[in-house]
Amino acid sequence: MSRGARWGAAVGVSAAAFGVVLWAVAADPFGWLPEAEEVRWAVATAFAGAVAGAVGTAVAWWAGRETAAPPRAGVGMTAVGEDRSRITQRVTHAGAGEVSLDARGSGEAEISQSAEERRP
Repeated sequence: MSRGARWGAAVGVSAAAFGVVLWAVAADPFGWLPEAEEVRWAVATAFAGAVAGAVGTAVAWWAGRETAAPPRAGVGMTAVGEDRSRITQRVTHAGAGEVSLDARGSGEAEISQSAEERRP
């Protein structure tokens, strides 16, 4: 998910939390709020703002974090040779990440290794 989409979701969740809490508190199902209409809405708005702020803080952490870049695939090759060995390794890659070539030879060994990056 892109960074802009995460921030959009964070704002939407915070706004939804504000609306739901405002509606729930303004309904006053337990009769705890003052009788005056203006005071009841002021208390409900303050409480909804506090809850939306807490929710906004939590989702802002999620929205603001960096997403990890996808891991780049690596290329690894290993060759082992013995007497009269001849080892040739070639890798042609297009930004394949880390390239690792490993070779061991013995008796009259001829080792040729190359790693070439192909540009698209």
